[in-house]
Amino acid sequence: MNLLDQIRLTMNPGSEYITRKMEDYRDYCITMIVLTGMTSSAFWIWDYVIDPTGAGNTIGLRLLMLFAMLPAAAVVALKLDRIWTCIVLISSILVIECLFIAVITHLNAGVIYGYGAFLYWLIVPVGVLQGFSFRTNLIYVTLAGALPQLAGYLGIIPGFNPQYYAVLIWPGVIMTIILQFAMDNNYRTRYHYEKKLALMARTDPLTGINNRRSFMAMTEHEIHRAIRYNHPLSLVMLDIDRFKSVNDTYGHPTGDQVITACAQVFKRKVRDQDIVGRLGGEEFAITLPETNMQSACIVAERIRRAIAKRANISTDGREFGFTLSVGVSSMIAGDDIETLLLRVDKALYAAKQAGRNQVWTMEEHSAPIDDYAQFCLDDD
Repeated sequence: MNLLDQIRLTMNPGSEYITRKMEDYRDYCITMIVLTGMTSSAFWIWDYVIDPTGAGNTIGLRLLMLFAMLPAAAVVALKLDRIWTCIVLISSILVIECLFIAVITHLNAGVIYGYGAFLYWLIVPVGVLQGFSFRTNLIYVTLAGALPQLAGYLGIIPGFNPQYYAVLIWPGVIMTIILQFAMDNNYRTRYHYEKKLALMARTDPLTGINNRRSFMAMTEHEIHRAIRYNHPLSLVMLDIDRFKSVNDTYGHPTGDQVITACAQVFKRKVRDQDIVGRLGGEEFAITLPETNMQSACIVAERIRRAIAKRANISTDGREFGFTLSVGVSSMIAGDDIETLLLRVDKALYAAKQAGRNQVWTMEEHSAPIDDYAQFCLDDD
């Protein structure tokens, strides 16, 4: 990725990225906000060293610095709207900087030492604003650098030399912006790697659908939700018939094509909220939330028919077909994921024993689901 691409990504990071960054740095930001307020107040010692007499007039201003950061800590902790959080946080820090400007006007020779002290306000975003976007940091650093210079031009700070300030501070502003850019891109790299690793951890590498671990976790979550709200849920288990003979006859690359083709058909035939997973080898499962037995059997039959009539070409150009055996079961009182899986696995085994290329359920005297075929709509 070239520099221009990095700049574009940094300036337009996307809401998902910023939300994740804020979550990662929330506790850190709150800690740094509180420490910034406490440190700003504790710098009264700096006032006393410079001007023991004038320091008596700055105690109240230093205490106000601490209280000025409380709203910022609150909005970050309460997870309020991101835009308002940025506004409150930046405003709080700039208020503290204004209070510091007032402090140096009360100290003898305070302006002389104040030039260097303004560098402190450029360090703040490295901690306080770390969880925010680069744009937020850019806005703050620019305002923090411009505020004292504007106050000097307006005569608010007696004896303040804006030109001397500019020579000292603005190189620091530029360096801080570069540092924040580098830190944001470093986090972005980590974010994308973690996102990729998380996807790899829950995705079957061959088909792109959920792997066994991910499927089980998501299904267990849906089962708990179905129990809590007393909603229906069904589970479909599918197995490719005589898959070993496909591998033996046409080769393992063709076998991989068959597995991938099945996953693609499954995804097309179910809803977005349904959970499709590869349990291992040639065995798949589909969790159907908000779905009763009859509807689940219709879905299963639709999938079985789509696979059965599909024309497949092997890697060496031969045409062949294959079929699925399917078991279906729906949740009943007292079910958990283990009992539901056991029952649907028995239904799948019954479909295999009955001659394959069938949809079976263990309910209703283990009858094959031929009656539901009339409801199925083949849209391929």
